Amino acid sequence: MKSYINLALLFLLSGAFFQLSASEIINEIRLEGLSRTKPDYLRQFINSTEGDIYDAKIAERDAQELRNLGLFSEVNLSIKSTGTGTYITFSCSELISLLPIINLGGLSDNFWYQLGALDNNWLGRGNRLGGFYRYYDRHSFAAFMTIPRIIGSRWGFTADISHISTIEPAFFQNGTASYNVDNNAYLAGLRFNLGNINWLELVKGQLEEN
Repeated sequence: MKSYINLALLFLLSGAFFQLSASEIINEIRLEGLSRTKPDYLRQFINSTEGDIYDAKIAERDAQELRNLGLFSEVNLSIKSTGTGTYITFSCSELISLLPIINLGGLSDNFWYQLGALDNNWLGRGNRLGGFYRYYDRHSFAAFMTIPRIIGSRWGFTADISHISTIEPAFFQNGTASYNVDNNAYLAGLRFNLGNINWLELVKGQLEEN
């Protein structure tokens, strides 16, 4: 009779232990509030894994990693534990990532303006793409792009190109003269991410002046 009681107690304790363990397992990780940003891009910054035991410190660190991306005005973490597992939810409020570039200035007979756009979350993967057109007596333009991570790897690259045209005065004893000056710049860089906020970058550039 005693052995049956011990067996029953063991069965009850085993069931309670199984239920406790099941409730601590991460059943699902949810990302809410996304409109442009791709969920698979964000998941590479989340160390909590479905099927692992829930760790509050890791989940808090994951939320901070998402905040550090600079794509959201707010990232809130919520945890729900049930008998079948733990559900982790990151509620994200996206910032406006597509921004205009508008500059102008000058005097009555020396007016200039610059128009362009900058997207800090191009393709929803934290890429940076932008460019502008400038008129200051002559026409100029620039375009730039940064891909911080290529297909989720640690590698990324950056590329810039610009054509800046100006009119430069030259002063002589007998008077002044104006010359058209064209500066063409090309820049390309290869980047290796050491972590989520630190990286190494090798940059090569070329400047041509006419």
